[in-house]
Amino acid sequence: MGGQFVYRTGQGKHNVLLIGDSHVEQYAPRALELARTEPARARTVYFATKGSCPPVPGLFSRLDAGADCDERRTAVLDLALQPQIDTVVLGACWSCYFTGAGPVVNYFVDDKKAVHPFVNGDGIDLSLQSLGEVLKRLSAHKKVYLVLGNPVGMDFDPLRQIQGSRLGAMTASAGRLTAPVPQDQAQLNTRLKQVALANGAQVIEPFASLCASGACIRSMPDDDSPAYKDIGHLRPRYTRSFATYIDPALLDEGAGAAK
Repeated sequence: MGGQFVYRTGQGKHNVLLIGDSHVEQYAPRALELARTEPARARTVYFATKGSCPPVPGLFSRLDAGADCDERRTAVLDLALQPQIDTVVLGACWSCYFTGAGPVVNYFVDDKKAVHPFVNGDGIDLSLQSLGEVLKRLSAHKKVYLVLGNPVGMDFDPLRQIQGSRLGAMTASAGRLTAPVPQDQAQLNTRLKQVALANGAQVIEPFASLCASGACIRSMPDDDSPAYKDIGHLRPRYTRSFATYIDPALLDEGAGAAK
């Protein structure tokens, strides 16, 4: 599509393009489920994603393939402006870039090729400004959603539900398990929401579904198995059945109606 490799599902009359990293890819099972169960309402969904590549022009990391990421996101953001695209969804593991260890390795490169570090620099502010500019440019022509981050961190590692050793006895924690709300991530989401609303985008908030009363889920809503497949990505079974918060961007009714 537009010279870019993308994954497609659904046969809807409206097209939605999802851009971001693996934290956008994790919603593919939900898109497939809606195409199966709601074929009359489900949009045609295109995933134009790349792992560890946030949809923020100028944001780089020493941990990624910077040139490949920059080329890919430039191309898919241009693709988002093509007339066949009705709705654009941007998302990422925002906390991976802006909290925790992220600011140590990430930096922003401006139009003059000057490098702005996240630590002891203005790289974070410039990156969020760049995100706002992207949202503003897209929302002038399309329906645009910004997907905020889901909780991430070692507290959500499914291995933490297992105690013991293969050399002895092993047990798995039972019951509905939770972890405290990561406050730095919640604060980042508040800032991202402000950026989105100031630039014409609607906001999808996973925290609102995954967290309540100061705690976030670690296990599935319908049994004791883990809700996460690692420290940051939700399990396909969770997103397929329970990540309904993404539905407004993928369906042709209600909040997800195309312009």
